[in-house]
Amino acid sequence: MYEFVRVGILLGVTAGLCWGANDYFIAVATRRYGVLPALLVFHVVSVIALVALALVTGVSLALSGTQLTVLALAGLVGAVGYYAYFRSLQLGPISVVSPVISGYTAVTVVLAVLVLGEHLDAAQTAAILVALAGVVVTSIDREAIRTTRRFMGLGMALAVVTMVLIGTFVFALAVYADDV
Repeated sequence: MYEFVRVGILLGVTAGLCWGANDYFIAVATRRYGVLPALLVFHVVSVIALVALALVTGVSLALSGTQLTVLALAGLVGAVGYYAYFRSLQLGPISVVSPVISGYTAVTVVLAVLVLGEHLDAAQTAAILVALAGVVVTSIDREAIRTTRRFMGLGMALAVVTMVLIGTFVFALAVYADDV
């Protein structure tokens, strides 16, 4: 049991480091080469890696018509979400945009409650509300409000859009994860 917990912590820390590095490299690539070239390279490399993984593990890629339709729609939402993600990292400060985008997990949980009827206890509900409030507080551009009456810049607006779209994308994939 103890070894399992240590492996879980190691994997969690590694994932966090990879996500943080990912945001940095996306910001650099989009600022240097543009959003579409960076997005294309990112997804081509991802598809190659996933196909190789599927071939090595022998995973079946057979899908029913319903699964294919839902996953295609989720893919469309994900594609728009990733475009907004890359563009927000191109325009906004990484230190603010990245935490806002990470609020997608709260969106996924809220969708699970609203669509699947899952339940949260009081502490879980409070945690979701605090996370979403943190996103709002982080994304407000106080200087822009004071000088231009704007609530937030385009980079931050796209970060919030990304949060919602990626949260929806992850929710759709999670619903079919056991079936596919």
